Amino acid sequence: MRLRKNLLMAMVVLLAILAPLSGAFAQEKPKGDAAKPAAAAEKKTNMIWDYEKDLGLTKEQVEQLKKAAQLEYEEIIIFARRQNVARTELADLLNKNADLDRVKFKLDQIYTLQAEIEYTRIVASLKYKNILRADQLKKWQEIQKKESEQNK
Repeated sequence: MRLRKNLLMAMVVLLAILAPLSGAFAQEKPKGDAAKPAAAAEKKTNMIWDYEKDLGLTKEQVEQLKKAAQLEYEEIIIFARRQNVARTELADLLNKNADLDRVKFKLDQIYTLQAEIEYTRIVASLKYKNILRADQLKKWQEIQKKESEQNK
């Protein structure tokens, strides 16, 4: 039992050290115009409305897509900030050799917030799909596939 507890503690410490370095835990931070989703600000990738002509988007569709993206961005920022606070609290717990139950609780909190971020992205993706016509969605998926292959 003691060996298991020590092993768990070592894993938690390792996670706390490596997590900030991992791309899987990277947080989007607003840069430049706060109205732009973070991915666009950091990676300079094109957003769906940048393909307005290619997809045959109406002005109303563009406005709906931008509004949905802004809402997604705002929600993700809230969860990401809460997650950063929880990570700081976890680091404090580890520095104080806190009880493992408290450490596990904090880890659960961090990963619940990560799940909220992913869920927010899924909901937004469904909103985008509902804004597009079937032919526009098909063309958008082709564009994404092509860009994904070019970025490999």
